[in-house]
Amino acid sequence: MAVISLASRAGLRRSGPLAHNRDPDADPTPRNQYVNEIYVEHNPSPAKLDVIGVYDWPVWTKEVSTFPWTYDKREVCYILEGEVVVTPEGGAPIILKRGDLVTFPVGMSCTWEIRSPVSKHYDFG
Repeated sequence: MAVISLASRAGLRRSGPLAHNRDPDADPTPRNQYVNEIYVEHNPSPAKLDVIGVYDWPVWTKEVSTFPWTYDKREVCYILEGEVVVTPEGGAPIILKRGDLVTFPVGMSCTWEIRSPVSKHYDFG
């Protein structure tokens, strides 16, 4: 019996030792992806956002700036506006934009470079 992870069945990408292979002929930009252990889902369905309660979460805003951050809890956020480049310590930068649902793992240290004022719903847990 073959064991297939949900991530590999969904065509998700994960970096590092747990990386899953994708079909080389498939679209090179997956809808959802793991990058440096940050999970990004581009434009999740309104139904999903409603089910997880995104619109009931607090809103955080920040002007153009650059700062270090370490997650002492897992964070899930939904980008409402703006553009951010997040660079995990020892990892490659990723760009987050409006419509991205992002999960940051507990313990991750990174640098946030806010390129245009950002607004996001967020939930720690």
